[in-house]
Amino acid sequence: MMASRNERVSAGGPSQRWPALALLVIALLAAVLFMHARFYDYVVDDAYISFRYARNLVEGEGLVFNPGERVEGYTNFLWVMLIALGMRLGLDPAGLAKTLCFGFVVLTMLVVYSHYGRIYLRRSWQRLLPAALIAVSPPIAVWAFGSLETTMFAFLLTAALLTHIDSGERGKVPLASSALIGLAAITRPEGMVFATVLFADLLLNPRLRRRAIVWLIPIALIYVPYFAWRYTYYGWLFPNTFYAKTGGGWSQFLRGLAYIRDFLVWPGGIVTLLAIVPATLKRNRKTLLPLLICFVWSCYVMVIGGDGLAMYRFIVPVLPVCYLLSAEGLLLILERLGTKLAVFRGKPASLVIVAICLLMVLSRSLGSSERDFVNEDRIRVQGNWVPIGKWLGDYARPGETLAIAVAGAIPYYSGLYTIDMLGITDPHIAHVEIEQMGSGTAGHEKHDIDYVLARRPTYIFHYPFMVKRAVIDRHQFEKSWYPGIAGLPDNETFLAMYEPVSEEMAGLRINFFRLREKFR
Repeated sequence: MMASRNERVSAGGPSQRWPALALLVIALLAAVLFMHARFYDYVVDDAYISFRYARNLVEGEGLVFNPGERVEGYTNFLWVMLIALGMRLGLDPAGLAKTLCFGFVVLTMLVVYSHYGRIYLRRSWQRLLPAALIAVSPPIAVWAFGSLETTMFAFLLTAALLTHIDSGERGKVPLASSALIGLAAITRPEGMVFATVLFADLLLNPRLRRRAIVWLIPIALIYVPYFAWRYTYYGWLFPNTFYAKTGGGWSQFLRGLAYIRDFLVWPGGIVTLLAIVPATLKRNRKTLLPLLICFVWSCYVMVIGGDGLAMYRFIVPVLPVCYLLSAEGLLLILERLGTKLAVFRGKPASLVIVAICLLMVLSRSLGSSERDFVNEDRIRVQGNWVPIGKWLGDYARPGETLAIAVAGAIPYYSGLYTIDMLGITDPHIAHVEIEQMGSGTAGHEKHDIDYVLARRPTYIFHYPFMVKRAVIDRHQFEKSWYPGIAGLPDNETFLAMYEPVSEEMAGLRINFFRLREKFR
């Protein structure tokens, strides 16, 4: 007599062995992600801004960019604290940041795997599909080593949402999701966008409505003391970066809309759009709430005008949730096809379709303008700005200052007092009114060259690259990533105050401007 299914399971059949096998597969997917991230090996220049804040904190200068100036030129408090802790323990911030970024993606894969099967009642290989989408996603691969808080923020939001859905389905107040959202909100202020949506979900749930206020307690305990401290310390309701990057109105919205559109109009974007399918077919809380989160976040990204950094950084925080819904949508489509077409009823056919979808997601790493931009930016940062920063630290004399539009690696390694000509760490430039704001590169529009010249920095690096010739050409001032210096070649004040300088470094030349002695 053949044993029943329950007897086979209790006897140690495949169902018991599956979790161990699943962990092995996730480890293999993590290896795929690691190789994918190594393919880009990307560390963004902005990460060094966070490193500089962390270093100044560890050295007793406070949470500042320039000692003595309280400017909130970062939007990732908890990330800066983690980097500062690592630096306090003697760890290299660049290596630590890359390790943390990658680790948080792996944690996200584990969280998605764990909750997907339980919430959406998926078993065996199907539970691994969202994790596989994460592993082959080019935006996630880029930021898995990018050294900013992006993957940490994505992990906290993903874990908060899935915990929220899971607890709510069982009729419990999801206090864990509240604590995770609180941590997300002090990682990036946008975490409060998610808090609003999840709180509204509780108010609409008849079983949990009366206890919704209780859900706010962990968020309040985490976020309110933090907000009170940062407002007292910096004196502004929002970070300085907010003022430096926003204010473009309709033009800014259109730029953000184009940002979302560009992400979607590629094969991987089409796979992401499968996230709409579960909400359309099922129409329940566990499909509608994640889709609402993705929609609200997309609206937020459009309102702020998108981002100027590589490979859709501002979309990455919701990509794990999108991929979870995309996986569910794909499986639902395969199930519907299987009831009508015999060819789709077997596992081999399903796996072939899944493999095609994974390749569609991966396609942007196989060849695209975004891939090229990441590679070019890696050369800019690691091949130019890091060595120039180290060289400048040895070249400059004590008390000398710097003005530059790329305020990451060069200020970090040089250690010089720095005027950020884009205003990310400068409150005056951040609050300047700019004509046609929102139509340029996000985060690279604010400028006030007269203000910079009035402060008389010792060095102005108009073109921070190592080149073959000791020549300063006009085209070096005509860069879309900093329109504020375009008029310098014709600025009489600048020409009177500054002299061109060319110095040798590793067989190449560094060309910049130095304040003349009589103006010091």
